[in-house]
Amino acid sequence: MSKSLILWTLFIAILCACNNADRKEAKIKSVYYWKYNGPQNDLDTQVLRHYGFQHFYVKLMDVAFDPQSGKASPKARLDQSKALEQAWNLPHTPVVFINNNCFLNMDSAASRQLALDIDRYIKSYYRQLNVLYKDKIPEWNTLQIDCDWTRSSKDRYFYFLQELKALNPQIKLSATLRMYPYKYPGQMGVPPVDELSLMCYNLGKIKDFNTVNSILDVNEFRTYLGNQQAYPKPLHIALPCFGWMAWFRNGTYQHILYLTEDQLGKAHFARKANSNKYMAIKDTVIAGQYIRVGDILRSEWPSAHDLEAAIDLVSRKEKNIKGFSYFHYDTVLFKKYESVIKEQK
Repeated sequence: MSKSLILWTLFIAILCACNNADRKEAKIKSVYYWKYNGPQNDLDTQVLRHYGFQHFYVKLMDVAFDPQSGKASPKARLDQSKALEQAWNLPHTPVVFINNNCFLNMDSAASRQLALDIDRYIKSYYRQLNVLYKDKIPEWNTLQIDCDWTRSSKDRYFYFLQELKALNPQIKLSATLRMYPYKYPGQMGVPPVDELSLMCYNLGKIKDFNTVNSILDVNEFRTYLGNQQAYPKPLHIALPCFGWMAWFRNGTYQHILYLTEDQLGKAHFARKANSNKYMAIKDTVIAGQYIRVGDILRSEWPSAHDLEAAIDLVSRKEKNIKGFSYFHYDTVLFKKYESVIKEQK
């Protein structure tokens, strides 16, 4: 074999290896669908394609503790016949949200029963879907549990996850992970699941007047990454595509107002220099609330630059990232973050 042929063969081998590596590193782009009362066909498949979403998470049920019965029970559910009609056949992950109070008030037997109840519900839900949409068989191989567990509830929550996984050994079990347990896995434990979604938002104290942005402050986010080792399980990174105004009167938190900066009347509010705070300069009614002169609205809308910075920081820290997710599906808000979402590979 000639020297030139050997070199050419070696070059092809290296190129193929690089291409294989690229394919292995390809990350899934997902979106969270977190509504119950949207119009039929609310999750538009054309919108998904436009932004390059290959997968979505869909919340099927909220579970909360009922003090009267002493049991965990559903508080809200997604009606199969009124949402996502054209999207069920796309790759997706069903999600069940469980209020942490459930595990604070239940023993291990009740936790196991909850696992049985949720397993039955999910399987029944998809059987009904198959009846409703005979030509659109749902494709899913992962179930996600969303719970903001604490040290006090950790043992019962983790036991619940183990029982749920035992009922479904053939699928992946996923869980959401807030930034605090991510930063302190020694204290908070590592959930016994196959993979986790790291929720990179709601980091600060919204009621503290001095908080910069309780949803996403890049400087605050950087402190959560710290110097500890990478997380011991595969992660999907969830980023915020939402915001609000935090309303203060005399420095005391009043309420969340679901407004954008563009919706504030310039005749009624003045932006404080070099800040994201707006002071009312006239009495006004906005978002159904009576705002007085001197009240402060703190804009907590992350910028596209904030999202890009968060992506860069977490990508430097974590090498086992499976994908990036955006919370939540809203065609109006997508436009605000389009430059980030469409460019994210």
